[in-house]
Amino acid sequence: MIRVRKIISSQANPDHVTFQVIQSQLEETFPDFEVSAMQGKGQFSLKKEYGDETISVIVNACSPESMTRGDTEHVDLQAEEEEHEEEVEDVDIVSLAIRVSKPGKAGDLLFTAAVAMDEQPALEVVSVQLAQPGASLVDLANSGSYEGPVFTELDANLQRAFASYLQDRGLDDRFTEAVRDLADLKEEGEYLSWLEQVHDFVDGPAVPEVQQE
Repeated sequence: MIRVRKIISSQANPDHVTFQVIQSQLEETFPDFEVSAMQGKGQFSLKKEYGDETISVIVNACSPESMTRGDTEHVDLQAEEEEHEEEVEDVDIVSLAIRVSKPGKAGDLLFTAAVAMDEQPALEVVSVQLAQPGASLVDLANSGSYEGPVFTELDANLQRAFASYLQDRGLDDRFTEAVRDLADLKEEGEYLSWLEQVHDFVDGPAVPEVQQE
């Protein structure tokens, strides 16, 4: 336990990112959205109105994933792939669940998307589904309902049209870069909070050693 405490203490920063800092930065970075840092969770959420639509975004900031650059055809993730077709590169991403709701419609549009955690992040649409209002992606997966076509098998022009649809609603390059930066901040904050909690746990009274007879 002493070694654990020592290692954690050496990594702790008294000026580290707090929940309040993350919330404040979200509010400053996404002024058009209602934001929540979702303290203790691996995500943060964004919500705004666009005309008669409600756009909700959940960013999985602390669940690192990877995908092959160029897995879909419509945005910048493929630009380098087209120049160097012999190269296959995996890129670290954060995933986003994007919901577009509209009154009077039978269902919501649910997008699964990815943001590359590199110097030129781009919003990469992975899937598009229709769901009953309020139903989550998990609900949809468990319902047995038709989930829509495989996105990469759609006509490239339709893929680009879906990307443009999101860009028109403010989910553009500036938004994508901000998501990347805030995902880093959120992960740092949750990691340091975790360190503090573990340190508090192991800093209790030491368990006495059993004396050998």
